[in-house]
Amino acid sequence: MEGWTGAKLAQLLQEAALVAVRRGQGSILQSDVDDAVDCLTVGPKRVGIELGHQGQCRRATTEVGTAMTSYLLKRYEDAKVESCNASQSFLVAKF
Repeated sequence: MEGWTGAKLAQLLQEAALVAVRRGQGSILQSDVDDAVDCLTVGPKRVGIELGHQGQCRRATTEVGTAMTSYLLKRYEDAKVESCNASQSFLVAKF
């Protein structure tokens, strides 16, 4: 966990505790911490969700849009997101 802040380590232990509770355990095991690291760095496991090619393309497009929006908004300190409409897939930001 090189480079992790105290807050990130606290988040890691909270996530490991949630993993342990979901498994019905009374304490946190190393495997819970390992799964929590994966969840925080890669994202949660998506069990039972099988995306076809079209679903994968949609997800990839959404991820690219999110990354580009995040990059562009970081360049402007006073940027405010005015509206985000998921059904029409657009974002309005004022700079």
